[in-house]
Amino acid sequence: MGFRIAYRNRKYRLEKNLFFNEYLVYKKFYKKDEELTIFDVGAHVGQSSEQFHKHFPRSKIHAFEPGRDNFSELLRNLGEKDWAVINNLAVGKYEQVSEMYLTGALSTGNSLVKPQDDDSIYERHEVEITTLDIYCANQGISSIDILKIDTQGYEQECLAGAVKLLEQAKVSILKLEVMLHEAYDKRTSFYAIEQYLLGNGYILFDIPWMKKSSRERRTLVMDVIYLHTSMLDEMHNR
Repeated sequence: MGFRIAYRNRKYRLEKNLFFNEYLVYKKFYKKDEELTIFDVGAHVGQSSEQFHKHFPRSKIHAFEPGRDNFSELLRNLGEKDWAVINNLAVGKYEQVSEMYLTGALSTGNSLVKPQDDDSIYERHEVEITTLDIYCANQGISSIDILKIDTQGYEQECLAGAVKLLEQAKVSILKLEVMLHEAYDKRTSFYAIEQYLLGNGYILFDIPWMKKSSRERRTLVMDVIYLHTSMLDEMHNR
């Protein structure tokens, strides 16, 4: 939740800025007591998973975190929670083993994409990668209600490994981080993501958060929420 300074009735007030609350979008479609299947891809140390649980306490949350230090902290935070399934895995286009670049202890900037600045690499180690299609098939999961992907420039590969889920409209709400600046060797293409999701029946519903740089005069990163068109049909028919 963010805040903004508003001027009303000749006074300055500090107000909650709903622009930063993605959970209002989810609550538009789901009730608190529903038993949802939620995926937290790029779970870091469990912050998002805990927020999802707070808003949807009866849901099962599958958290994925490949970074060694981050996973240890994630396990410490959520390992004994019966609502959480913790996976020391990365998600991508193929099942494989790949090198991960760490940018610091418990960093949110760890990625399977090499940072442009070699000096920012704190450590590197191999991680196991699965795909969302394979994971769901192995776990007997037929659909995902909310899929959150925050993988520091690796989002397109995550989507490419969810071909069946997306083509069959088995993901209802999809939240992605889109990086627009050149922090990593491979730049995220928002156009490619948009084209891919549009082709599978998903539309951009909201941009709940973005980070801008006053020095660079540009948007660096933003969160986007896509819905399958069937979700909109349900909303309009209520």
